Amino acid sequence: MESAKPGPRPYVLAVALAFAARVWLIWRFPNNYALDGWQRWAGREHLLVQDWLPGLQAVIWLVAHLGGGVRVTRVALAAVTSLGVGAGAAAAGAIGGRPAAWIFAALAAFGPTLVWTGVLYQEGLYASLLYTGLALALRGGLGLSAVRQRDRPARVLLAADLVFGLLPLVRYEGWAVVFCYLAWRRDASSLRALWGEGVWALVKICGLRGAYPSPVDYFEDWRHIASTFDPHTWLGCLVDLGDLLVRSGGLALLAVGLASAGMCWRARGIPLLTVVLVGQLLATLGWIAGLEGATQRMLVLPAGLAALIASVGAAEVWMRLPRLRALISALLVVWVGLGLWTAAETVDREHARVRPEIMALGRMQACKDCVWWVVPRTGLGAQGRDDGCEALQGMTHMVEGLQFWCEPWHQAEPADAIAVDRAKTNGSVRWSSVDGQNGQYVVQYDAATPSAD
Repeated sequence: MESAKPGPRPYVLAVALAFAARVWLIWRFPNNYALDGWQRWAGREHLLVQDWLPGLQAVIWLVAHLGGGVRVTRVALAAVTSLGVGAGAAAAGAIGGRPAAWIFAALAAFGPTLVWTGVLYQEGLYASLLYTGLALALRGGLGLSAVRQRDRPARVLLAADLVFGLLPLVRYEGWAVVFCYLAWRRDASSLRALWGEGVWALVKICGLRGAYPSPVDYFEDWRHIASTFDPHTWLGCLVDLGDLLVRSGGLALLAVGLASAGMCWRARGIPLLTVVLVGQLLATLGWIAGLEGATQRMLVLPAGLAALIASVGAAEVWMRLPRLRALISALLVVWVGLGLWTAAETVDREHARVRPEIMALGRMQACKDCVWWVVPRTGLGAQGRDDGCEALQGMTHMVEGLQFWCEPWHQAEPADAIAVDRAKTNGSVRWSSVDGQNGQYVVQYDAATPSAD
């Protein structure tokens, strides 16, 4: 396939569409949401949180130290992701020509991707780095004939190596991707891409440990997976993931992506992207086993890789069969509309899940001098291990142990220690419900000043 260097317009369109869609979703529900996203914000003073890789946390830490709150952090991550989508359009254009860049700009509007790359999760940053590194590598001449590669810009390939080296600091799948990249580069200088893995190895050798903003340990699943894995549960979760794929349109995207990989296998970059896509699908199967559940987040990275491959295949059809251009254009418009609709529906659902905590926060923040004793709603999140305190801490600047105390987080302490903590508060927030989920928080406060002890 003959590649062509895209002009600036596909890149600008991709960035603008991606950013506008994410800002609209943030406006629709500006709070932070979902499980470990709450802990990432609660641990904003630290670069290391739990056993998570520090890449995303570094962005959150930086925004927080510059004075930004949850909303500003979300906008910053949306901007990073949107620039990455633009880089993906540049990579698509370098492989499949200008039509591929335009098509990728539309395919990137996948509903789950819009939702989970505008909040405090790693997928957006990871995909952005992958797209950027690939675009730089292609610009540097990788995948061209040996004669043309002799003139490739060394500085551009250095930048590609450094960007790929960031992947192992964002997600653990990035470690395998780097080795795939080294095999693709086939050059001793590409070993520079191992720098991120070296940094993380050094962190572990030095024994540095992450902060735990709450007692919930999200790596507990992986430590005991050998004893807790149930094949029947895993197969059931796999069926649930298939249902999510069908309803979101992700299955169609994967099918087109894999078909495009076969059709355009000789196009530069396609073998690497296909191997990375297959590896990500295998990693997702492992993720299901550890989490014991299927979520929309699991679709984001496979869909992002499939979209880039699919854009090249669709561009090939676009150029070879002009009569189908109107149909392809109409399908892309429908795809963008479906993505926005799916994203809005998901965000509204996430909002409804934490509506009791949001309503309680409104009353809590109305009392500036109050220190709260919280008895939260429980049984939230995967395996029911999260509670309302996670949400309260993860959506505001309140810190447990300063602005509020969470009763179940201190149950293991001696009774006298709990009494001392309780004496520091002058307000209470208690979940009142018949069935544990449906109910409301009862917020009470008085004019007494908390103890200075």
